[in-house]
Amino acid sequence: MEEYNIDSFEIKKSKITPEKKMLPFTKILLFLGLGLLITGIVSFSIPQILFTATNDPNVINTTSLVLMIVSSIISIPLSFVVMFKAMSPKMKVSLICYIVYAICIGALLSSVFIYLLWEDQGSALSTIAISFFITAGCFILMGLFGAIFKKNLNSILWPILLTASIGALILTLVNFFFFNDIIYWITDFVIFGVILLITAIDFNNINRLIKNKNFSSINSMCIYCAFMLYSDFILIFIRVLYYVMILKDN
Repeated sequence: MEEYNIDSFEIKKSKITPEKKMLPFTKILLFLGLGLLITGIVSFSIPQILFTATNDPNVINTTSLVLMIVSSIISIPLSFVVMFKAMSPKMKVSLICYIVYAICIGALLSSVFIYLLWEDQGSALSTIAISFFITAGCFILMGLFGAIFKKNLNSILWPILLTASIGALILTLVNFFFFNDIIYWITDFVIFGVILLITAIDFNNINRLIKNKNFSSINSMCIYCAFMLYSDFILIFIRVLYYVMILKDN
């Protein structure tokens, strides 16, 4: 009769079954920092290169418009690739698309920085710095809210967000005919509130993913989580920069 060695059987089985791993939040933050760093370098470098190359306002305006259009078009398919590759065991495609996406967003932001830096570099740098720190504060607060809240925020907040978004859309369409400043600002603050709550939801989702400890390959998922937080940070930054610019103009 053939004998089976239980110990060797368990060893072979463990080699076949992939080890489940936990999503490291530190790695997510590193990818997030990488994306923000690339975006910052690109967004500040392009205006400096452009100002060094020419002082012609027409050339600067045209270049800014082209950057805005091209970067917007390229960034859309890249975002879908990062999302679809979230469960892929190979991280190269996700990482490359994430880096190129960060470059495109940097080019998109540079079109705004061009106008700020063109008028007054000192004032522009202070405006950008203030906006960045306010954004970081909002981002951390929403992150703490999403991470500390143990329940699933999707079921709680998404009905509210959907209602608020539909209301903002209706108000925007109505205000298109009436041009009322009060309606405009109500709509604008509602949109900003929606962005903040989405950030909290993303942190909550990532926190629940980390607790699952159910990933055989974690790199692509870390990039996807970093991509979600990166997108939230940029959206908050754009709104805050807009508000700071208005306040400083006043």
